[in-house]
Amino acid sequence: MEKSTETAVVQLWGGVECTVNRVQDRYCQQLLKSGHIDRVADLNRFAQLGLRKIRYPLLWETNAPNGVQDADWTWADERFGRLRELNLEPIAGLVHHGSGPSHTSLLDSSFAPGLASFARACAERYPWITDYTPINEPLTTARFSGLYGIWYPHHRSSASFVRALVNETRATVLAMKEIRAVNPRARLIQTEDVGTVTSARRLSYQAAFENERRWLSLDLLCGRVDPDHPLYDFMCKGASEAELAFFCENPCPPDVIGVNYYVTSDRFLDHNLGAYPASMHGGNGRDAYVDIEAVRTPTGINGHANQLRATWQRYRLPLAITEVHLDCHREEQLRWLDEAWQAANLVKSEGATVEAVTVWSLLGAYDWNSLCTKDEKHYESGPFDVRSGQPRPTAVARAIESLSDTGTFSHPTMRGQGWWRRTKTRILNESGNQGRSGCFEAAPKRFLHLLNEDPLAAQQLLLIVSDGGPLSRSLIRACEDRELEHSLSSPGELQRISQELNIRLTSGMRPWAVVHAAHAQASATAAFATAHNLPFLTFFTDLVTQGEPHLSFDESHLFAFSDEATVAKLGEEALVQQVCPHALLVRSGPLFGATTQENAFAQALSLWKQSTVVVAPDDVFVAPAFTLDVAHVALDLLIDEEQGVWHFTHQDPVSWLQVMQMWAALHGVDDSLVRAAVGTKAYSFAALHVGSALTSKHGHVLPSLQSAFARHAREVAEPAAILSQRKARSS
Repeated sequence: MEKSTETAVVQLWGGVECTVNRVQDRYCQQLLKSGHIDRVADLNRFAQLGLRKIRYPLLWETNAPNGVQDADWTWADERFGRLRELNLEPIAGLVHHGSGPSHTSLLDSSFAPGLASFARACAERYPWITDYTPINEPLTTARFSGLYGIWYPHHRSSASFVRALVNETRATVLAMKEIRAVNPRARLIQTEDVGTVTSARRLSYQAAFENERRWLSLDLLCGRVDPDHPLYDFMCKGASEAELAFFCENPCPPDVIGVNYYVTSDRFLDHNLGAYPASMHGGNGRDAYVDIEAVRTPTGINGHANQLRATWQRYRLPLAITEVHLDCHREEQLRWLDEAWQAANLVKSEGATVEAVTVWSLLGAYDWNSLCTKDEKHYESGPFDVRSGQPRPTAVARAIESLSDTGTFSHPTMRGQGWWRRTKTRILNESGNQGRSGCFEAAPKRFLHLLNEDPLAAQQLLLIVSDGGPLSRSLIRACEDRELEHSLSSPGELQRISQELNIRLTSGMRPWAVVHAAHAQASATAAFATAHNLPFLTFFTDLVTQGEPHLSFDESHLFAFSDEATVAKLGEEALVQQVCPHALLVRSGPLFGATTQENAFAQALSLWKQSTVVVAPDDVFVAPAFTLDVAHVALDLLIDEEQGVWHFTHQDPVSWLQVMQMWAALHGVDDSLVRAAVGTKAYSFAALHVGSALTSKHGHVLPSLQSAFARHAREVAEPAAILSQRKARSS
């Protein structure tokens, strides 16, 4: 990140994902999923980042579910007391995508006075809190709850959307009135997602409507929704004229408008239904169309700077970016944060009042891929990764510390463009999918530099020692997908490269890390990395943990086996750790993927093609891994500067029988061709080894095995489908 053009850069804030949303009668609580509910020590971690403020939950549903008179302030007292000791100013959030306690809802007349009563109690208990967000993203919540039926109370009409929005906005006005009666200095930090909508020409009327609708919550607070407002008649579908007049008579403009902006915030409306799967089709009653992410179309995204400019031009009120988060690979998270930081400081330098950039989801977030409607444990890491049970700082945390201290941050992997800026990686492919595994499709192969042609031709490359095997190929592809500049070498070239490095280091030409993805000579590469003080990553298999077939082992176990091959592998591991104490060693179970060679998976497919039964044991447990997942996660950890032994697992260990059953189902094989066999000697194919399953003290760092198998299936099917479509068109 380059230093801002202004000396006085914007502040850096943080936020904890604290959604409490309701689906039917089930509540989803992010604080429970992240474990923060039981970890007050997390606040110390946040304070050490150098944040000026933190968006923090003081939620109505959890603190006073049965009314203010029965409120339990124990948790809040401890947390807000600790924040005060740490001098980390809170922005108290009272409702975060929720609909209030179970006795009310967004459509209930009791919602607004109920929240106001709770807000008064909060202000009286914590009179020193200055900043409040009574309701996070009220318009977004009203859409999801009243228009789309995704969240409780699951209505789907314009009238219900308006009713929910009016209730939420009235609740905000009344809540701030009660808070300011206790603390006249209290500020309203009102957050909203104000993404832009574009469309095909035929749907321009719908895009124009939605672009005006996105401002409604802020317009109501500012007292602008009068009979001259372009959406006044629309608002009258669910609110009376007297209710709308209330906002004009009691304006409550935000002290800071919080702009929440995601890579998917901007939308594109397309009536060309044939270009998309039927599951994406929708409409407005007049036209049928698809509502997709603009980032997946040639239109692209509007960007942080333009969103800030549009908000400033409309309201001329102080601004902040109040959520910056991206569910993607680590360097993409850094690039997204960089883009937001640069945009905020740029718009500030242009004359707008921009207070801060907020790094959201400090502890990551769960199940937002399904809008929190399912409990599938889909995790998106943030500055901290909580999958081990204890927050682990990632490279994003280091970026925050640097930005807080100096206003700048840089990392070699940030030199490429974010995927949302790369045309060939962000646009929907011909099958209507959003790309291959990871966040996007494969990028052009223009960042592959062969050392034997132009040794270390660019600065700060990732040096990959490769033997051309499946894992090597997956690493190369992962780098291409992620626009990570890299160089290839074979183990035998290291001595020459080392000599060249010694010559070039004085001029700043050097790799930023070394990856060994070859079957042999890992210790030699480790010694090379140590000699040049470079981060080092290498891979081993679960065979080094060979033991009882029904047991599983994490990284803390010590192993001593008499098997000659296992002893050799363990000896190589030990030697790597001896010559390179800072090495990152990844162990994974049997690999599968588009580059799968002759192993259990390939042999099973070969047998099934001959209608031969595969006999697999149900008492031998393994942790299979998708090769591309292993490559991506390993690169993330390398960027995080992690060290030591890491076991890569998709989930809890499964038996070989379960694995083969899933593999058969994936490939449309009749389940009668998979049979259980008890006992480790009852194998029908040699490649099925006896391996003890891996578990990890770091948690499950890979996506689920079901997800991995499904993505593998798409990897195989998509090229054939695209080729078939092209042939059909040409004929």
